[in-house]
Amino acid sequence: AWVASRLLRHPLDLRGAMRWGMGLGFLFTGVDHFVSAQTRYVPMMPDALAEHALAWVYLTGAAELLGGLALLVPVTVFKRLGLPNLQRQAGIWLAVMLVCVV
Repeated sequence: AWVASRLLRHPLDLRGAMRWGMGLGFLFTGVDHFVSAQTRYVPMMPDALAEHALAWVYLTGAAELLGGLALLVPVTVFKRLGLPNLQRQAGIWLAVMLVCVV
């Protein structure tokens, strides 16, 4: 993200580049949860969760999509909508989700 911002002449600081990189990464993997659910993610599920494996895959995919979007939406949009800055909360909850999943 940092290299792309430099090439496009819209410089980002390191924190912004990391936020964009993580946000785009979570958007990519979130979409992949829905596209490749049966072939890639359901076989990874432990036996204890096998009964509801597809639901867990879709839930984590939706969480990654929402978290990735929250990382990418500018703070000014949150302020205009009367919402708090959700970027920090998104980062925290994505980290919690990764700890639970990995």
